[in-house]
Amino acid sequence: RNTIEHSLAVGNQIAGIMLELRTTQTLVQHNVVAETRWRAWSGAGILSQAASRNAYLHNTLVANEGTGLWLRLDPDRRADDGSNTVLNNRIVGNAASGEEAREVSVEGTTLAHVRSNTFDGNLYGVVGGDLLRSTFYLFPVPGEVAGFRSDDLDGWRRLVEGDRGARLATSGQRVNAAPLRRLMVGAQRTQPLFADRPGADMARVRASGNWADAPRPNRPL
Repeated sequence: RNTIEHSLAVGNQIAGIMLELRTTQTLVQHNVVAETRWRAWSGAGILSQAASRNAYLHNTLVANEGTGLWLRLDPDRRADDGSNTVLNNRIVGNAASGEEAREVSVEGTTLAHVRSNTFDGNLYGVVGGDLLRSTFYLFPVPGEVAGFRSDDLDGWRRLVEGDRGARLATSGQRVNAAPLRRLMVGAQRTQPLFADRPGADMARVRASGNWADAPRPNRPL
């Protein structure tokens, strides 16, 4: 039940923001994560593993060398993964190194486990890469050993059973990471997503009907 909001994380290694090892019901909103550097196995903007039931809202993830948002299946299965909420984020211009990376990656033990995560209203960059670099990665997919590695938004929507309000970035919507001092942190504060205690009231996050129309910044980043 933590809250991480209105933060700027630039030039870190492995991950700009990481939720791990039984982190639950945490609200990550209105943050900018940029230029995370690749080290060893990751250079993600936001990385989650062995963490579940968290909410990622109105974050801007740009120019990270690895995956923009990585909902990873913990290799050691130390705690639950999945059941996260990912709404109205700008995930553009990531996978910036030559390493294996995507704008968004989500993994589970089964396709149903993958679908326990809720996506909607996100803006994704178009990587236009190859087997190692793509806009979307989803695993597992029945009948596909390598999982779903694609820039196909409709295919992504079908597999996650959601993200109907998602968009692919056009050249006019690209996020410019420099100069970093001018990056504005997310959209305006949205309501009513806070609990009485710090952290996300996940029932209210999912029940809220106005997040899809929540205000977004008019100025380019």
